[in-house]
Amino acid sequence: MTRDERIEAYVKAHAYERSTAFVLALVLGPIGYLYANPWGGVIMLGLIFGAAGLFLPLGMVMAVICWLTAVIMAPIDVKNRNEQIRARAQLLAGGD
Repeated sequence: MTRDERIEAYVKAHAYERSTAFVLALVLGPIGYLYANPWGGVIMLGLIFGAAGLFLPLGMVMAVICWLTAVIMAPIDVKNRNEQIRARAQLLAGGD
């Protein structure tokens, strides 16, 4: 197996799907965003529940903002994560 084949096999085994991230965020909002960025999803959920605890209409506005942000950011975060996975694979494959 060549170096490039090892890299591609590693990336294929560990990469996330951008389309899956988009659909999960579209359907589930910040909960679906947890697939793409676990900490980002937790922060968004905290913002929503925190705002709703202070003032319910503010919580609803925050939920819409976080939902839209999750839909936009999920594919971007997966792309960045996959680039990190590819870089890790190149390091693990060694040589050049």
